[in-house]
Amino acid sequence: MYLKLALLNLWKYRRRVAVIFAGVVLSVAAMELIGGMLNGMRLTFFSEILGGSGHVQLHARGYEDQLDRYSAANLIEAPDVVVDALREAPHGERVEHAEQLLSFASVLGARGRTAPVVAHGVDPRTRYFPEATENIVAGSFALKERGITISRDDAELLRLEIGDEATILARMPTGVPLVRRLTVGGVFESDHAELGAGVAFMRLSDAQSLLNAADRVSELRVTLRDPYEADDFAASIEPLLDEHGLIARAWREIHGTVIVFVEIADLTAAIINAFVLIVAASVITNAILMTAFDRIATFGALRAIGLKRRQLVGMVVCEGAFVGVAGSLIGLAVAVPVVLYFQTHGLDIGDMGEFFGTSRTYYFSFEAAATARTFIYGVLVASLSALYAGWATARLDLIHSLQEA
Repeated sequence: MYLKLALLNLWKYRRRVAVIFAGVVLSVAAMELIGGMLNGMRLTFFSEILGGSGHVQLHARGYEDQLDRYSAANLIEAPDVVVDALREAPHGERVEHAEQLLSFASVLGARGRTAPVVAHGVDPRTRYFPEATENIVAGSFALKERGITISRDDAELLRLEIGDEATILARMPTGVPLVRRLTVGGVFESDHAELGAGVAFMRLSDAQSLLNAADRVSELRVTLRDPYEADDFAASIEPLLDEHGLIARAWREIHGTVIVFVEIADLTAAIINAFVLIVAASVITNAILMTAFDRIATFGALRAIGLKRRQLVGMVVCEGAFVGVAGSLIGLAVAVPVVLYFQTHGLDIGDMGEFFGTSRTYYFSFEAAATARTFIYGVLVASLSALYAGWATARLDLIHSLQEA
């Protein structure tokens, strides 16, 4: 009977119920959109940024004092020995992947034109440059001996095609310039801030030969099974670092600016969601209170024929719960498709991607658990607001309630 009364009352006072309903819809939709946006940001950070940089980077001592991070002045000696040691107990079980890189500044020239490029000597099956390896527009990334893969912008600037030869100029660690001719084997296209024009790839062995740096690399990148163990892992290998004259940088240090932004974004999201809930609760509570006080005489009559106070409160809470469930479902029906659209198609954030070290396209992320929590929040706000309104009206004296008739 009380459920039936609740439904009849919702229809009878549908204008004010519409205000309550709109408040629930807007608050739930706003929370879902904010949650999808920030969850996408977090996933982008771990998959794109950390996927490209690794969780821990090892460099030779002196690297932190270099003005040019692509200088070949400080290289790691015997990197194979270091990699083998990283895979040994007691910390080896934490390591998922370790890879050697030799990165250096150079100049690429062809047909009377030149372009400054940062060349990365890598394993042809490298895991750390997916924006390049997965976006090949000509040729392939399968680096051949004395081959080079360049960006599309550089290929157009230097008028190079697959099979053409280009001249690369670099400096040995001693400062002596060296020149070599390489064959273009692949062209990639990327809107990633650090993998566009001015980036090239070659075999690690070719880079070592070019710089006369046999069995030396500029960096070791390590991916752990759990990225949150990066700081602890870096501390656990200090004896190894001291033995080989190395330093370790965990991802929190490498991406300090981005991490601060992510943490600020999380805090901002919490504040925004709290603000949305407070505003929604205020609007919904006021609307329910106005509706309830308009019905004081009706409530008094119901109590006069035997309706108890707790039953009156229950009826009002049922009304609020109905509106909360319906409004939350409609709010999610509006917001979830938007989140799914941007999860698939992405949102072009323009030059902001360069600041954060990501691509220009930002993707939202739908998370069922977060959506379920948002739905519960919407229902709770409406139900608790109705509980307060029901409690406030039920406290009124029966005689006073009847006098309102």
